[in-house]
Amino acid sequence: MPGITRHYIRVNPSSAVDGSDENPNHGTLVLANQPPGARVDFPAKEIVDAGFLELVRVGVRSAQDPIIQDSLRVVDAVLKVDTPYGPCWRRYNHDGFGQREDGGAFTGWGKGRPWPLLTGERGHYEIAAGHDARPFLHAIEKFAQGIGLIPEQIWDGPDSSLQHLHIGGPTNAAMPLLWAHSEYVKLQRSAADGKVFDRIDAVYDRYVAGSLERNPIEVWKFNRQVPKVPAGTLLRIQADKPFLAQPKRRFMLISWIFECLIGTGRSGLRFCGRKRTVGKARTTPLK
Repeated sequence: MPGITRHYIRVNPSSAVDGSDENPNHGTLVLANQPPGARVDFPAKEIVDAGFLELVRVGVRSAQDPIIQDSLRVVDAVLKVDTPYGPCWRRYNHDGFGQREDGGAFTGWGKGRPWPLLTGERGHYEIAAGHDARPFLHAIEKFAQGIGLIPEQIWDGPDSSLQHLHIGGPTNAAMPLLWAHSEYVKLQRSAADGKVFDRIDAVYDRYVAGSLERNPIEVWKFNRQVPKVPAGTLLRIQADKPFLAQPKRRFMLISWIFECLIGTGRSGLRFCGRKRTVGKARTTPLK
């Protein structure tokens, strides 16, 4: 979007095991459920969703974070659908999971429609931002059918009385979607509390309310084997099996995730169970 230089994207498809190229401007996404003969590969930087709102929901980012707010502007421009009942959002652009343009059933391909569930997720963000969630609650209630069944998706195309499709009404997708009902219940609770129910206070206190300086963190995994990290970095090693205590290598068993600071010496990388500081200009190869 004009004027927005950074925003979250749906997926960074970096496939380099050594993490050599994780630039989100370089990757390509292959999207499923596209019509026969249609394009399936898109620049990753152009595919967006609102999954980043979870960062606000659990307390990792502030609702006023500039990148969060810029990303919301992008999402609203690309995915938001205004209905007579209130706003709703599609999952991501070029989504092919939903009824077809002509109202025909999804049979392996179609067009992604708005999900009432995502109206609930946006309502949680609005609470975190200090705003009123009632418009989002009311919208979900109006999307519901019969005895209060919330559909997976709602129709956003031209009305078709023969197919019983009208804007804001249900498609032929799942109804009820229990995930959407859960979101609605939690949004009611969050609105009553004036605070997001899923927020983890310890996380919020550390990353949003806190002002303590924190060491940079790097993550090493078998599918992301970074070759080196700057000195002074907290290294988090993730494995699919518990670490074994090996005194000669100075490994330490800490459940399934091992965290350490990098030190340097004759043996190259050393693992230690306490914080250690090394020269700022030094780096250590990871072997």
